[in-house]
Amino acid sequence: MAIDEIKEASNIFIIGYSIPPTDMYFEYLITLGLKKNNIIENIVVVDAPSCEDKSMPLIPTAGSSELDEKYKELLGPNFRKYHYKFVPIGTYEFIRDENEKQKGIGRYIGL
Repeated sequence: MAIDEIKEASNIFIIGYSIPPTDMYFEYLITLGLKKNNIIENIVVVDAPSCEDKSMPLIPTAGSSELDEKYKELLGPNFRKYHYKFVPIGTYEFIRDENEKQKGIGRYIGL
């Protein structure tokens, strides 16, 4: 069922998932689903800082660039170029911004 959902998704949001090396199943699901997806518009990965304290300014984690590279490697060149967006602002900030915007993910995809 997960592969079917990925195959039919036009937008995929991955929030706070670091792709641990032990999770081969995630890589299998995402690559197989996207391979058969002809309608994907956006794959947005949100890096979640380890501390979600709303009173503190949210900054990207030290591993943000490493996580970005993991996803780029997983997705391949066409997805990276045309569909992929890495948003290193944290879960709280991402959701807050989305709730404040009428355009939904438009802020992140340049609409």
